[in-house]
Amino acid sequence: PEPVVEVVPEPVVETPEPVIEPEPTTANVLDYADAEVDRSQVVVLEKEEKNPSRKKQGKKLAKGGMYFKARDALILQMIATFGWLSKQEIAGLLEVEGDGVADRTLRYGLANLKKFDMIAVSSGARGEHMYSLTNFGAKKARIQGYTPASPTPSALDHTSALAAAYILLKSKYPKSVIMSERDVAASAKSGVLAPHILAAAPGMSRLHDFESWRPTYEDSGSLKRPDLLIFLGGDDGVKPRPVEVELSLKKPKDYKRIIRAYETAADLDNLAKTLIYITGDGTGCEAPLFRNFYEYLTEESLEENKHLHAPEQGNPYVLNRTDDDFHVDLFNLRDLWEPFLWIAASED
Repeated sequence: PEPVVEVVPEPVVETPEPVIEPEPTTANVLDYADAEVDRSQVVVLEKEEKNPSRKKQGKKLAKGGMYFKARDALILQMIATFGWLSKQEIAGLLEVEGDGVADRTLRYGLANLKKFDMIAVSSGARGEHMYSLTNFGAKKARIQGYTPASPTPSALDHTSALAAAYILLKSKYPKSVIMSERDVAASAKSGVLAPHILAAAPGMSRLHDFESWRPTYEDSGSLKRPDLLIFLGGDDGVKPRPVEVELSLKKPKDYKRIIRAYETAADLDNLAKTLIYITGDGTGCEAPLFRNFYEYLTEESLEENKHLHAPEQGNPYVLNRTDDDFHVDLFNLRDLWEPFLWIAASED
């Protein structure tokens, strides 16, 4: 009989499909940001380019580097200004600064900043991600004098309201320059104004007496630190208007101390003769603030049953002193503040 030849089938070689890394814009954003990277792979663009040339820095980018652009520096500066911010707050601030960006693009940008250890991420009171500045991020953005900060439960709402107040004022006064207390403290410590302030108003480089923007209480001699300062002219010839963000009521005598301190600073030509108070819906502050300021400034009694109309968005009550031009502008954040207080806990 003929021998039986066993046919052995050739092995099938499977060609693996190429692995496509997903963009860090959805659920994988923090996994992407936590990957190990080399900080030296950050390519700083001194000039904004639509399509930067990759020839010179090709090797770095091929290894997973990033372009560090003007928007990245602005994001880091905004975080330094307030201490920490959520993604929604960063988006709102970029919008009023004239650099609005799509949500997808902002997620990608924050992921890159986290990936290269320029920002740290922690959880807010309602599960939202809060971004704070690292020393490396401050170095790359050339930010000087700011004390590192991390979110604390007691300060989350106030910081959120400060960001909303900044957006409200910047929307009403687009050409203004606004500084937070952290900006003032950093300027006093480093001796220079923050880059974003100098870029908006080069003439302010001659300002150096930062302590004069902090009025003194007559009874104690301690300093009153405004929450924000707004320069409407954006130059050194215009004195700043102090801004207070109020989320809980003080006693009437405390408001008298505060107004007297600001009046004295205005008489010394350190501050403008306008004090801005900003409150929010749900705080219960608006009507009592109006009554306290009205009775103090006019020295008249305001009947308890007086009908108080809430001001429209962006249009304040203006409460004038009867014998001079000092006055208090009372704003309500309205719907600007609410979205920041009740952020959905889905940041994936």
